Amino acid sequence: MFIISWFSNYSVKTILITLLLVNTCFAASFVDFAKVDGLENITNLTKIIKKKRSEKINPLENIFPNYYVANYSNTLRATYSDEILWGKIDFINSSNKTITKRYFWDTNLTGFLSLYFKGVKYDTGSSVPLGKRNEQSIYSSLKLTLEPMEKETLYFKRESQHALSTKIYLANELDYHLFKTDKENSYRYYVGAIAGLFFYNLLLVVFLRSKKYLIYCIFILSFLITILNLHGVLDNFDVFENTTFSYYLSVTTIIAIYFGLSFGFIFLEAKVYLKEFYKLRNAIIVYTLFPLILIPTPLYEYYGKYFGYYININIFVALIFLMGSCIIAIKRKAPLAKVYLISWSFIFGGSVLYFGNIYNFLPKNFLTENGFLFGNLFEMIILSLGLAYQAAILDKETQKALIKAQGKEKYQHLLRTISHDISNSMQVLIIGARRLKKISDNERVFDVATKMEVSTKNVVEILQQIKMQEKYLQDKESIILSKVNLPIILNELIIIFEDALIEKNIILKFDIPQAHQVVLGERVTLKNNVLGNIISNSIKFSPTGSEINFTTKNIDNKIQLTIRDFGNGFSEEALQFINEDLDMTFSTPGTKGEKGTGFGLRIIKSYVKMYHGDLRAFNDNGAVFELTFQKSNN
Repeated sequence: MFIISWFSNYSVKTILITLLLVNTCFAASFVDFAKVDGLENITNLTKIIKKKRSEKINPLENIFPNYYVANYSNTLRATYSDEILWGKIDFINSSNKTITKRYFWDTNLTGFLSLYFKGVKYDTGSSVPLGKRNEQSIYSSLKLTLEPMEKETLYFKRESQHALSTKIYLANELDYHLFKTDKENSYRYYVGAIAGLFFYNLLLVVFLRSKKYLIYCIFILSFLITILNLHGVLDNFDVFENTTFSYYLSVTTIIAIYFGLSFGFIFLEAKVYLKEFYKLRNAIIVYTLFPLILIPTPLYEYYGKYFGYYININIFVALIFLMGSCIIAIKRKAPLAKVYLISWSFIFGGSVLYFGNIYNFLPKNFLTENGFLFGNLFEMIILSLGLAYQAAILDKETQKALIKAQGKEKYQHLLRTISHDISNSMQVLIIGARRLKKISDNERVFDVATKMEVSTKNVVEILQQIKMQEKYLQDKESIILSKVNLPIILNELIIIFEDALIEKNIILKFDIPQAHQVVLGERVTLKNNVLGNIISNSIKFSPTGSEINFTTKNIDNKIQLTIRDFGNGFSEEALQFINEDLDMTFSTPGTKGEKGTGFGLRIIKSYVKMYHGDLRAFNDNGAVFELTFQKSNN
């Protein structure tokens, strides 16, 4: 009865045609609307062919080639190419009712995509402005309707400067809506997390007034914009008339790389730990920014594939350079270099996942297609934790500095009082020495009185210089440079150190030509704080019966004074302190057990810097000082 009833509703002819069509459809790889439930990946049933741009093809005019290559993969991939990718897929509705399905690509960067269905052309894709797409969505999709027993072919044409890794789906409208919602929510979560990190670091900029945090904020924004552009999210902002944000993905990527390199060197304190790598970093930056010159030209459109490869290579070059810099900075004890290495390892791993998907050596899945997104998110979290830790340390150091400054103010007040009182006493000694010289006929007494007068004057000069330095520190004024005659102040120092030289039987030898005698400096500090300290140290660390040699020469229109003794030389700590500009504490005893504090070298360095000079030291059968001064034009 059921068979008779069924036959009564449908003619035998209709049934036979239906069976024939269904059999033909599946034999010819037709996609049956009636059998699609949920999300159906139809990529492997899509046939594709690549054609040159010059070939005029229009499926609406029935001049479309029929020699396609079947795509048996579950993912449709295309690298950077000047060719146009054509494809087709056949549909059938084997049911007895009208069915509507949603055809869509799950990747945003589809470029210029044209869909042809039932004689109508639909423009969509990431390179088409949102308002000009067949549907205002960042996903390329088309609603398809087939009548009962109807079969139809959908053609597509894809041309783009972006590499492609996509799956093509046929779905019910509800399933398509859920798919879009899940994708959009993942981008919202990402934006929310990164925005939170941005505003946190922006507050650090306001309260700490640190350039480091400002550059980091810009770096966060540049990466955020690039990741969103990579996933087509920025195309929702329909601001261009004939193009989109994603069309200029190269621009946002270049900017992100630039700020990544700039922030990386600030974060690693490269001026201290990676000085010699600045030239290489600058070369990579020039290499990075070069395409910006060509992007506004027609070359960007015609040779887009080369730009894609160029930028991808640039990403890995920058990442490897930064990670290598981190490893070197770790070896040089740079603070937080390990944090930076871990953070960039995440972005490096994310890039490997993403490009592995694009270039077909990793499967396409949620993790690989969002590799950059996850890598950037973890990178930013780790960097922010590192900066937060640094901010906490900075806060403690600020409190310590405040306490230290208060103590320093008390110390300076005490020092000024002592200096004033000692200066008054020294004036009495100077007057007494002068009187003694006048009233005594004894040559030995006269000699001792002369030394007392010279030494006491020297103490007064030092006290006056302390007062001057206090004024410089308070008024933040730099020291005033003038012409200083080296032989004159060295002769004055011989008188001061005569007894010490005689005690250790040390001879001072000078080789200072007339042309090399006058330098730019400040007389009192150069005499007492620089040369006086060096001579004092040389005597202290030289063996009995040795020499201390003074020589000068011209170097690049500057005068270099070399002071050489034949003692035990510098310790490794002292050489590191002098030549590498490091702040460290050390002490070296003299040849007779004289106590050393290391303060002398600290004072010498600070004053030579005030003269805009240079100080270097090394060991060569003893200690060698090389002081370079600006040459005074006589």
